[in-house]
Amino acid sequence: MKLATDARIARRLRIGFGITLCLMIAIVITGITYPSRANPGFDRTVKVNNADIKTGNSARAASAGITYPIGRILIAQDGAVSEEVRKGINEIKAIQKKSIEAFEALENSREGKQLVAKLIEEHSGIIY
Repeated sequence: MKLATDARIARRLRIGFGITLCLMIAIVITGITYPSRANPGFDRTVKVNNADIKTGNSARAASAGITYPIGRILIAQDGAVSEEVRKGINEIKAIQKKSIEAFEALENSREGKQLVAKLIEEHSGIIY
């Protein structure tokens, strides 16, 4: 403590700036080395999540696209129109099935596989 009271102001400032400089260097070194170690895991997580989101959105879009054709079947009096719409619905179901199978293949966690199995079970009459 005697150093702080007996030292001249210039010496105290040098010591303070020296400590600040050492701390800044430690922060910069940590900032440079840590992201390079965390980057591979982060890249994989981002790619998997983006693929999951894309697959989920295509399945959702296919589900949303089914409502209009069902309405056309209910309203249409002509059997040919109903048959044409049923073909479109089957195409949408194929897209939906493909998306869910891709989603199932991407999922590698136990909890994720259980959720996909639950999704398939709940929508088995619609999708498959």
